[in-house]
Amino acid sequence: MKEEKFASFTAADQFPEKLAQDYSVIRSIKKYNNIPPVHIQVCPTNKCTRDCSFCSCSEREKGITLPFDKLKKIINTFKSLGTKAITITGGGDPLCYPEINELISFLVEKEIKIGLVTNGDLISRLSIESLSSIVWCRISCSDEVNYNQKWISQVKQAIDKSKNLDWSFSYVLSFNPNYENIKKYVSFANRNKFSHIRIVSDLLHHDAVPDLEDTEEGKKIINNPLVLYQKRKTPVKGTKGCYISLLKPVIDASGNLFPCCGAQYALKKQTRNFSSEMGMGLDIKHIWSNQINFNGSVCEYCYYSDYNNFLSRLLIPLKHKEFI
Repeated sequence: MKEEKFASFTAADQFPEKLAQDYSVIRSIKKYNNIPPVHIQVCPTNKCTRDCSFCSCSEREKGITLPFDKLKKIINTFKSLGTKAITITGGGDPLCYPEINELISFLVEKEIKIGLVTNGDLISRLSIESLSSIVWCRISCSDEVNYNQKWISQVKQAIDKSKNLDWSFSYVLSFNPNYENIKKYVSFANRNKFSHIRIVSDLLHHDAVPDLEDTEEGKKIINNPLVLYQKRKTPVKGTKGCYISLLKPVIDASGNLFPCCGAQYALKKQTRNFSSEMGMGLDIKHIWSNQINFNGSVCEYCYYSDYNNFLSRLLIPLKHKEFI
């Protein structure tokens, strides 16, 4: 059961089961040597309501917001190239985006499925129509954010307005885990029929974060059926064939294109921001028409090696394919 949830709700450090089961994408790759941008991640604004110490974007220019007209043009271009799903994320917190409801309505009009990553502080800004249109919503929390009634009541109100949405928590674990805090989030997730609660280490201080499996309290938390404890594998060095960049790229609040959501973590000198060294260029149509993948050899840390390995094998022209 947990293996199914990992495959459904996580991607980094995982074998790409969803890709392996998407026959239309595999057909595009095998027949046309074309990796379409099936799932893109959009960071519409760098503004945020919090200042978390573990934030991978804390050195961003926090006042930047992507103009809605420009964002719509970008989305239209990606839709024409085969985009089926968009995750609205940050950056900052996407609910700080002034046109958040209009953006969701636009994606519905384009028949693009929607995921949302937010800290939940401004979740009351979402209209009932928006809540009814989102496929899943992952609410970020951590050892730094104490479970409190005012905040959780806002989340509960949103949940009550949309019963069909897959709700989840993503809990960032620090070097000093707050077990009581985690338990409260786990309890709330169970009471409100969340799909899961993911617990993941602070990636910027990964070595300092203790393993939950090493303590009795930690083991009890992990054993809860809803908890997905995502222990990061030791990252490998990136390769020239970074094909994940064509499958699920990221657009930041300036409208720049990056190869994956791990771009902030990829370089040896991590800058807590999208680095220009990780940019893919601005000509979206040219990139996908010519299948110009990002050169991942600059990446010291890659969390999508399973994706890249799988995609590289799909691109191999084989003979005698009937003799499986």
